[in-house]
Amino acid sequence: MLDYTRYLDKVYGCWLGKCIVGTVGAPYEGMKQLLHLEFDEKMIAAMLPNDDLDLQVLWLSVLEEKGIYTTGEDLAAAFSEKNIYWPGEYAWFKRNYDRGIRPPYTALYENDFYIEGMGCPIRAEIWGLIVP
Repeated sequence: MLDYTRYLDKVYGCWLGKCIVGTVGAPYEGMKQLLHLEFDEKMIAAMLPNDDLDLQVLWLSVLEEKGIYTTGEDLAAAFSEKNIYWPGEYAWFKRNYDRGIRPPYTALYENDFYIEGMGCPIRAEIWGLIVP
């Protein structure tokens, strides 16, 4: 059994790591080549906007509002209404959602390009944090 103090430490470590990595990695997002970076304090002087973190905060706000009976439709509606980022797969979701296609089909319909992307796993830590 994980006691509350240890659990809180794990949650804090996860969020802190997510913030640091999102800030350090943001200027290089989308680059495919191997990068040889050296740490510089300026890299973490201020946290940069990060959709991978912001969307998890959005999921948490939906859970706080809806409780344990939150549905995929609740999450999709919040994403459609409150998300400020619309690159790639997000725009694909929005197009399908606005056409009336609902989860889980919003991610599947006419989506051969993003179907194997890593977007979902890098925005999923929240589920492990709330149900350890």
